Parts: sequence; C-alpha cells; structure tokens
Amino acid sequence: RLRRELAEALQEEDVEEPSEATSDDIEDWAKRVSRFVGVAWDEKRRKWKVTLNELDGKDRTIGRYDDEREAAYARNKAVLDAGLEGRRRMNAVDEHGVLVPPGAPHRRAKGAVIAPDP
Repeated sequence: RLRRELAEALQEEDVEEPSEATSDDIEDWAKRVSRFVGVAWDEKRRKWKVTLNELDGKDRTIGRYDDEREAAYARNKAVLDAGLEGRRRMNAVDEHGVLVPPGAPHRRAKGAVIAPDP
C-alpha cells in the first residue's frame, strides 16, 4: 500500500526538468570567471575582486576593479608588497611586464615571473 501511495505521489509531483544551458548563459558565465590568480567576479558590486591569502591563513581583500587585467596587476603587486613572492602564486607576465593569460603561447621559462613596474 505504501509503495502505491509513494508511486502516485511521485507521479503527481511536477518535477521541472533542468533546462539546457544556452550559449548566452555560457558566454555570461565566462565573463564572470577570471583567467588570473587571485581575481574573482563580485556579482553584488559588479567588479573584479582581488584577494590574497596571508601567511596566517586569512584572506585579505586587496580591492575591486573594473578591469580584469588591472585586478591581476594589483594581485601581483600585493604579493610583492607582502613579501610573499615564491610563497604565493603570481600572474605570469612577459619580459615587457605584460600579463600572459594562462594557456597563452609565450616564450618564458616555466616558473619565471617578472614583476610589473610600480
């Protein structure tokens, strides 16, 4: 009897099927995911948020920026200012100080990171 009642209840429920993601949804999502270390989209403030994990394990917000690249430079500067170079990941830059997004073809040795000019 319980099985029958459960089966009837499940049939009566309106279970909404998950909708497939549209290309607009994917493009919108991609705009909010940063390519750079320590940079994330702040939906509430509609800006790129920069964070740094201090030696004591606490996350510190460095700031919020309109431009994703500006935020990545700020992250690198914060790592250097805190004396955490070599202890925290930095965003790669080329020999001219220009950010190199992950996966972009470039000619630098792995692990070589050049700090941007202040």
